[in-house]
Amino acid sequence: MRSVRRHGDQVVIELNEGFKRYQLQQTAALGQPWQNVGEPTTATSVTNNITGGTQFFRVVALLD
Repeated sequence: MRSVRRHGDQVVIELNEGFKRYQLQQTAALGQPWQNVGEPTTATSVTNNITGGTQFFRVVALLD
């Protein structure tokens, strides 16, 4: 990831180029399963609404 920032009620994640696709994932607590957010994307910037309590995000780089 290049940067993560909050913009109002959204989180904006900017990614480094170099992979074919990316999958954004989130979980409410570390130690719980990660859930895919949307479909894999070729975009290098992902925006997601912040709802409820604490949320953790990660991006998985996909080679195919």
